[in-house]
Amino acid sequence: MKNEKVEDYFVILYSTEKLNIKKIKSLVEYYYGDFKQRLKQSLGKSSINSEDINFSKNKIEFKYKKNKKRQKNEKITNRHK
Repeated sequence: MKNEKVEDYFVILYSTEKLNIKKIKSLVEYYYGDFKQRLKQSLGKSSINSEDINFSKNKIEFKYKKNKKRQKNEKITNRHK
């Protein structure tokens, strides 16, 4: 048995459009680099910069700045009871 390092990832993808998870998974396995780089490449233009996301500390919530020039914010909330 080889001593290989195995890592598991827990990923939550949020999209306003339907995602093809099988295709994304296949592309992540195809590309080189660390997991974050491979995921970003797999998502292509659908991916956004993490610098444009503001996460809340006390809720499952984030704000995404859609267009830096207009400084327009879109608030997306997901609450569980």
